[in-house]
Amino acid sequence: MRPTKTFFFNDGTISVLTEKYRPQKNVPFAVIDAKSSDYVLFNMDKDFVVRDVETIKKAELSGVDYLGSDFLFSQTIKDGNGAVFFFQNYAKNDETKEKQWFLGINTIIDGQLIQEKIPISSKKKYKIKPVPAKEGYIMLREYNEDEKYNQIRLEKLNY
Repeated sequence: MRPTKTFFFNDGTISVLTEKYRPQKNVPFAVIDAKSSDYVLFNMDKDFVVRDVETIKKAELSGVDYLGSDFLFSQTIKDGNGAVFFFQNYAKNDETKEKQWFLGINTIIDGQLIQEKIPISSKKKYKIKPVPAKEGYIMLREYNEDEKYNQIRLEKLNY
């Protein structure tokens, strides 16, 4: 397990996000070819007693970046009483058998985890990059190398 993010909430509770992680064998400090799989979220009360443990499944095809993780970023919500974190991953489309990129949106409010997986695609061959925005929103930047016109969209999170 590799610690990924720790969330401290106003009511004193804590959630620790870890990632199942396996570094490349026989290569010290190798993170480029490291393998990460599911996330594990430990929810604790204010006395550090574990209340529950939840596993966040990811697809077998990983969108792992150069640090060996597909975790993107997080933000606090609900005036410090909740948090949301984002990860990227790939999954095979059952019909076309092609890999499709999706954005994992995971919300923690009052110790309850809500998971969403949103397919990210575009009609043209855009590169779409999620970026943190103000509380409760995410910004999606679309880049197209062939055209001069790029887009920035602000999307509201549902929680």
